[in-house]
Amino acid sequence: MTRTQIFLLTIRSILHLRPAMVYWRVHRAVKSAVLRLLERTVLAPRLFGRPCTAQLVRTPPVFTDAPRVEDIDLGARVFTFLHDREILPQGRNERREAVARKPLLWRFHYAYHDYLPVLLTNGRATAEEVLRFLREWSEDYPPYAPGARVFAWHPYVLSLRIDSWIRLVALLDDTDPVLTARTVGVNIPAGIERMARVLLRNLERGTRANHLMKNIKALLLAGLFLDTPTGRKAYRKGLSLLRRELREQVLRDGMHFERSPMYHTVMTSDLLDLVEAFHAAEKVPPEGLEAAAARMARFLRHILHPDGGIPLFNDSVEDFCLRPADVVLRAESLLPSSDLSLAVTEPLGRVEDPQRVSGLLVHRADELFVVFDGGMVGPDYQPGHAHCDTLSYEISWGGRRFVTDTGVFHYRESPERSYARSTAAHNTVRIDGKDQSETWKSFRVGARASVVILEHRVLNGASLFHAAHDGYTRFERGLLHERFLVVRERGWICIVDMLHGEGRHLVENIIHFHPALHVRREGNSVKATTHEGTVFVRPMDGENLHVFETEYYPAFGVRIPRRTTVFHAARTFPCVCGYTMTFGQSGAPHVSIGEDNRSVTIQPPGEEAILLTSSV
Repeated sequence: MTRTQIFLLTIRSILHLRPAMVYWRVHRAVKSAVLRLLERTVLAPRLFGRPCTAQLVRTPPVFTDAPRVEDIDLGARVFTFLHDREILPQGRNERREAVARKPLLWRFHYAYHDYLPVLLTNGRATAEEVLRFLREWSEDYPPYAPGARVFAWHPYVLSLRIDSWIRLVALLDDTDPVLTARTVGVNIPAGIERMARVLLRNLERGTRANHLMKNIKALLLAGLFLDTPTGRKAYRKGLSLLRRELREQVLRDGMHFERSPMYHTVMTSDLLDLVEAFHAAEKVPPEGLEAAAARMARFLRHILHPDGGIPLFNDSVEDFCLRPADVVLRAESLLPSSDLSLAVTEPLGRVEDPQRVSGLLVHRADELFVVFDGGMVGPDYQPGHAHCDTLSYEISWGGRRFVTDTGVFHYRESPERSYARSTAAHNTVRIDGKDQSETWKSFRVGARASVVILEHRVLNGASLFHAAHDGYTRFERGLLHERFLVVRERGWICIVDMLHGEGRHLVENIIHFHPALHVRREGNSVKATTHEGTVFVRPMDGENLHVFETEYYPAFGVRIPRRTTVFHAARTFPCVCGYTMTFGQSGAPHVSIGEDNRSVTIQPPGEEAILLTSSV
């Protein structure tokens, strides 16, 4: 990529930012440069190392969530994050050097301290081990240490660590943490006070989205339990920001507006934490908090596969710190008067404003589960977790995954990161080898696909998902991808892609099968064998077929080979292509394409025909 191309790509990315975000990013860059200069002088310890004293106005609750951690042994100094195991040296300098060599996201996880309450609760660490670790940590990474603000005192990391330390207070209460602190040399309330002071001066107004929500949660927790002027200021600031962000970040159908099922799960759990914290502090939760938590939990239940896991759209993995099904059960316990039923699966009809809904449409039957992504890539000003998965889908059959998206290997700029975000990694159409949206670096998006049609209805007894996007119009005017996904509960799926525009283009229709399937080519069709039986995938016409191996990333740091199918052909636009999937002994429907390439008739065996007509 030339410098000119990089410059133009950067401009296309910046144009979507809000002016306030640009201001705060510049502000943070200048401030960080000044702080780096101060870190090299003797002034830094005097300015940032002043002792803090604080006390808690009340003991926090023992939260009822159930997060998971990987292999961590405080005594043996074994730390595993993102399936990356490290044994840290005993010496301070050697330990800091070992941590500095790890990827940034690993260092973030090391600094969250969210594993400490879990280790205590599960009996995998003693109170004395935890407090000794906190003492070492405080000595290793004071706020004035060179480089500490890059990860240890990053505002997102601070937010999670404030949460973790507040949890530790409740868990250590029975062991007299104040007395133990005198012995071991760490004062947890004073540490929370210091972190809250730093966070108040460094809120992520330039990043916003889930980062700002994490900041808000930490401010409110500190404010509810910290009896200091800092705590009271944090509480006021947290309340004012929470009201605004709930209105913006929770979409009409209940999904978090970044449209990542993984971050939606985390955000739902965070709101439930706040509900629990307000009740424990004997305060009335802010207006809208419980309603937002209920809507998010309801939507989470709505999109879960039969195995209890999330679909892997945008930045999502199956195996992370929370079990989504546990989050839903917790919502039922904390919000007993809220309706968390699956009524949201009712057909939506035509959606007038795709910006304000998730676009995730679900068909749920006894044997067949389908979730379709007809949504925007994310909030226009913050699509950092976006992938080129517009009009992609996932399927479970017989309670197990059948077709999946790719997931995430890690967040570092790399071939794996580029692939996971690309159109090729998702079950959708690629035109001329191009991506729907300009994903670049690790979290950047230039021009992005916009959904121009979104519809969910029942037609002749079949579920119909219908959407279209304009991601390819940046290459050629009028180049639109319109997709119909028709699901029949009796065992077949028909996917119809209407491609609008002019000229001749290479069209690739991509399907990624779960690694547990045995997939092979049979003539011009694909045969996929599962524990439930056999599924045949047949293209509508004489497209070329390629079956090959790609990588599946169900968890950070985990790669599994799988089979991928691509139906590909050079086509003259406008045109219609697609394929049918028949499950078990179901008969395949007959599909006929209208002469104008704007309509398709699906004729199931012995049933009424289904007519699909373009809306573009």
